[in-house]
Amino acid sequence: MFRVGLVLLRQALGSPEKLRSAQGMYETMELLRSVPPPGLHEDALVHQVAALPVSEALIERERGAQRRRWTETRGEMLRPPPPQRGPHGARG
Repeated sequence: MFRVGLVLLRQALGSPEKLRSAQGMYETMELLRSVPPPGLHEDALVHQVAALPVSEALIERERGAQRRRWTETRGEMLRPPPPQRGPHGARG
């Protein structure tokens, strides 16, 4: 599901022109409501989802970057972050 969401976001907001046109949350939401129909076709969507390179390390790096950005703009979060764990199902 996460990968599907990333693919749909890329289709809706992927080009630099689209990103520049979405100055605020309202404009961004309007773009997200209008994902191009060819991108929603099952064959194309499944192919893009399978080809999307998402690793645990990439997710953790982005989580850290977003947390730093939050802290710089809004201050510390009210509750501490959850403890670091390995991938789902991993032991140790």
